[in-house]
Amino acid sequence: MKTQHTVRTIPELIDAISAGSNDPTEKGPEVVLIMLESTGQIVAGTYSQETPQAICLEDTLLDDDALRPLVYALVVQSTPFVTQTGSDDTVCTLKWTITTKKP
Repeated sequence: MKTQHTVRTIPELIDAISAGSNDPTEKGPEVVLIMLESTGQIVAGTYSQETPQAICLEDTLLDDDALRPLVYALVVQSTPFVTQTGSDDTVCTLKWTITTKKP
C-alpha cells in the first residue's frame, strides 16, 4: 500500500519526505503520495535509479538541513530531486516530484 500523508507546512513536508516509504514491499513505481493541504498539490515519491542528492545510510529520517533547500526548490520551482535511505539490501531510492494542481 502506498504511503500517504497530508501536510500543512514545509517542515511537515520535509518530515514526510525524510520518512520515505513505509512499505518496502510496495511494487511502485509511485510509492509515496503527500498532499499539500493549502494548495492541493501532490508530491510523489517514485522508485528511481538516478544519483541521489540526499543520502542517509541508516533506516532513519534524512537530515532536515540536507533536505530543506531541495524541498524549497521542489515547491517553488518544481525542481525534482532524489533521496536514498538504508544500506545493503534495504536501500530505497526515491525521486520526488510535484504536480501543479490537485488531480
